[in-house]
Amino acid sequence: MNKFDNKKSVEDSIKSSFQKYYPNAEYNIKNRTKAFLVNELYRFIFFLRKVQYLKGKSFFRYNIYRYILKKIRIKYGIFISNSIEIGKGIYIVHSGGIIINSNTVIGENFKIRQNTTIGNKGDGSRNCPIIGNNVDVGANSVIIGNIKIGNNVIIGAGSVVVKDVPDNVIVAGNPAKIIKRYNEKTNKYEKV
Repeated sequence: MNKFDNKKSVEDSIKSSFQKYYPNAEYNIKNRTKAFLVNELYRFIFFLRKVQYLKGKSFFRYNIYRYILKKIRIKYGIFISNSIEIGKGIYIVHSGGIIINSNTVIGENFKIRQNTTIGNKGDGSRNCPIIGNNVDVGANSVIIGNIKIGNNVIIGAGSVVVKDVPDNVIVAGNPAKIIKRYNEKTNKYEKV
C-alpha cells in the first residue's frame, strides 16, 4: 500500500487525492497551490504523504513536515498516523473527530467523514480492521476489531461495524448489517 520509495509514487498519491477534491481541475502548479492554500483537508493529505515518503530519507525535512502535520492534526481533529498503511486516493470529506489506529490497513480510494473511529476494541490488542478498495464511510461511524471490510463497500452514517463485511454491499445500523447488495446484472444496489 504505502510504497513511497520514489517521488513519483508520492506525487501520484497526492494527485489522486487532488482529483477527489477537484475532479474537473487540471493538475497544474496554479491549481495545486490554490488547493494547498484554501483546502485544509488536501493540505493534511499533502503533508501526510510527504512525511511518509521522507521517513528515513531526510532527517531535517522529515521533522519539519512532521511538525507541520502534527499542528494540522490538532487544529482540524484528524488523527491519522503517518505510519498507517493507506492506499492512494484518500478523500476526507469533513474534518473533526477522525481517529484511525496506526495498525489499520486501508486500500485505495478511501472516503471518510467526520466523527469516525477506526481501530481496535480498546482491549490493548493490535487487532485492527483491514479495509479494501473503494470504501465510503459515513459520518459518526465506528469500525473496530480484527475484521475485514471488502471492496466497494458503503458504510452508512452512524454505523457500528464489528464483523466482517463482504464486497459490493451497503451496511448500516448498530451493529451494522447488510441492507443492500450490488447486482452486476442491473448495475444497481438492491435490498437484501
